[in-house]
Amino acid sequence: MRRCYLAAYDICDPKRLRKVHKLMKGYGEKWQYSIFFCVLKDIDFVRLKSDVRELIKNDEDQVLIIDLG
Repeated sequence: MRRCYLAAYDICDPKRLRKVHKLMKGYGEKWQYSIFFCVLKDIDFVRLKSDVRELIKNDEDQVLIIDLG
C-alpha cells in the first residue's frame, strides 16, 4: 500500500543541501526547492528516512516528513 508524504527540509551547509535535494528528487515530486510530495510504499519510506539520516547533521539541519495518508 502506498501513502502520501510531504517532506520539507532546512539544511545549513550548501554541499549537504545539494545532496539532500538530489536524494529527494529520487523519492518524490518537487513542489518548491525544499518541499517535496512523495507517494511511497512502507519500505521506501523507511529507506528515505535512513538515507536522509546519513546525509544530515542533526544539530544543524532540520527535516520534517508529514504523513498525509
